[in-house]
Amino acid sequence: MINYPALAYELTTDPENIGYQQYITTGNHVILAGLLNTGRYEGNTVISIDKLEDYLLTTGKILLIESVSKTDNPAQNAALLILRLLSSRLQTFKFEEQAVQDVLNILIENEVITEQDKTDISLLAPMKYVSRAEFLFGNNTMVSHEDIGKALRGE
Repeated sequence: MINYPALAYELTTDPENIGYQQYITTGNHVILAGLLNTGRYEGNTVISIDKLEDYLLTTGKILLIESVSKTDNPAQNAALLILRLLSSRLQTFKFEEQAVQDVLNILIENEVITEQDKTDISLLAPMKYVSRAEFLFGNNTMVSHEDIGKALRGE
């Protein structure tokens, strides 16, 4: 759903310096919609739980995580969370989420995984590029030239 006041603000302030003003001046709403709908921003890295499990199995890290989950270790809760994630009904997770980063950092601090493991996990899924429209209004959002008109007219 397009938030027209937010779209108007985006167009008039151009916080990312995309170059909207010349097309606002000429009234070219089709070009403005095209600029907003072009994928150019890094979105969240969504990683398949199956790929995470494959990585942990092939590197042997799953054994360390299982071992730590059974001990009185500062990383015990983080290890338990990883094991629960692997056995959950979830199919994906977002690498950038703070909770995910916290769990991985605790595992690194306690030498269960390494910084390289964290980097390797981040690479299990390619970075998705999203449009400015998706960044502002959610995944799979497309702004039409009619939306541009409504926003600029204050509807």
